[in-house]
Amino acid sequence: MNSLLSHARHVLDGLLTALHIQLNHPSNHQFKLVVKRYLYALDVDKAIDRVTNSCHSCASLRQTPSVRVEQSTSPPPNSIGQSFAADVLKRARQLILVLRETATSYASTLLLEKEHQLTLRDALLQLCIPMRPMDGPPAVIRTDPALGFKALTEDTLLNQHRIIIELGRSICFYVTAFRSVRQLLHLVLGPYLTPPPPLSSIVLSKPTPILVK
Repeated sequence: MNSLLSHARHVLDGLLTALHIQLNHPSNHQFKLVVKRYLYALDVDKAIDRVTNSCHSCASLRQTPSVRVEQSTSPPPNSIGQSFAADVLKRARQLILVLRETATSYASTLLLEKEHQLTLRDALLQLCIPMRPMDGPPAVIRTDPALGFKALTEDTLLNQHRIIIELGRSICFYVTAFRSVRQLLHLVLGPYLTPPPPLSSIVLSKPTPILVK
């Protein structure tokens, strides 16, 4: 029977690192088989994991999972009032719909009573119709895939007004919506202290419509 060499914890990491390099960087499983055959120490498995995970040579050869990031480009709109981005801002138990025209960064806001399908539809119509030409091409409003917006993708009234809801999952959509909300927070909510008080439609009408840079 082979005898095992016992080592203290404070020298274990240094010894394992030297062995790992001397054995030409074996894998974690291979290294454990070799170490446990000749050495004994408390928490040796954790020490081996630390040594193999911190090895730069092993990290350079380790396979990283390939992540496919879908990216797409779209041509700029031919006219103003054709492409929009919408999002709902929640603060102080209030719901504020922010609609931004992507070509000009022109945005407007409206207080909502609830985040319901019909409420969102009426609010989008109220904000979108004054910002687009009546005889122009259909307007596309990109939103997040929330239930209220998702139910409007096949809405009859929106189709009659030539308004199309497109559920946006791309990075460009979230950047556009985030900039609109951030500018609204800066212009309207910035002077208020914490906790912020509820906003009235009169207060919201001061910076709306706003230019988002």
